[in-house]
Amino acid sequence: MNKLWNTLATFYVLYILGSLFMDRTNNGDLIESFNPSENWSSIPIFYLSFGSLLSIAVLYICYQITAHENKQGWENRMPGLWLDDSQMHGLLKKWKVVLFSLILIFPVVLQVHFWRRFHDWQAWSNVKTPEVVSLYELVSPAYLLSWDSYRYGDFSNMNEEGWHGVSYVPLWQPVIMLTLSLITLYMTWKAISLIFKSPQKEQS
Repeated sequence: MNKLWNTLATFYVLYILGSLFMDRTNNGDLIESFNPSENWSSIPIFYLSFGSLLSIAVLYICYQITAHENKQGWENRMPGLWLDDSQMHGLLKKWKVVLFSLILIFPVVLQVHFWRRFHDWQAWSNVKTPEVVSLYELVSPAYLLSWDSYRYGDFSNMNEEGWHGVSYVPLWQPVIMLTLSLITLYMTWKAISLIFKSPQKEQS
């Protein structure tokens, strides 16, 4: 479990920092190097879907590891990462504050940030003469199968060459993202509660 934690948590930290970097810099070239068909407007959708799934997986492992710790001090119950706790000495608590912020607090802040970013752009019908529709337009859930009937992004860039937005399904996609976000928040609360829970006294 600890090896899985180290691998997944490391990828998770790099992912959330990379998502914020690309979002704040609108680094389209970097995004296109990973997926040429996409662009920077996909970042909020991708974070609120894949990022949330990744958060849930990391939080679940964090919860499982913490549940088996019965030590005094929250810093001793918080799973370590990269550095050996036994060699940290007086810096252990400060290092755990950094990890706590990166893995449990910062992702919640990013959830709020990317939901705000999500509403900065528009959805439109993917036809010859596209029309803007509500992000929460009531459409058939069957569109989740066709997936490319609507697009999402900055509609004002539609006249730019090579700009097509990203695939999007009004209503159903944000409902799925919201569900994942709520699960993420719930599991964050559960993990934090367990980390700060007083250890049970061993019965003699």
